[in-house]
Amino acid sequence: MASKQNSGGFIKIILIIIVLVIVLGIFKIDLRAITDSEVTQRNMDVIKEAGDKVWVFGLHVWENYIKEPALWVWNQVVLEQIWPIISDWWTSH
Repeated sequence: MASKQNSGGFIKIILIIIVLVIVLGIFKIDLRAITDSEVTQRNMDVIKEAGDKVWVFGLHVWENYIKEPALWVWNQVVLEQIWPIISDWWTSH
């Protein structure tokens, strides 16, 4: 049932983006000029570099600290303990 309520979320986001682009056009704001400017490009590079560092750090933490216990919890608790209960309840309704 929850999927029916959330199914329009992606389409709403696309429509909002389209409306925003139209509104920016009405106010004569040139997105290409903004995105092509040297300052914007440098700022985007800073954001990309920071994102890369966060990704590498997160991957390191996952691989070295979280992965093994998370997989144990997934396999031993979720799949063996919780999933049968959910599956039985789902098939009974």
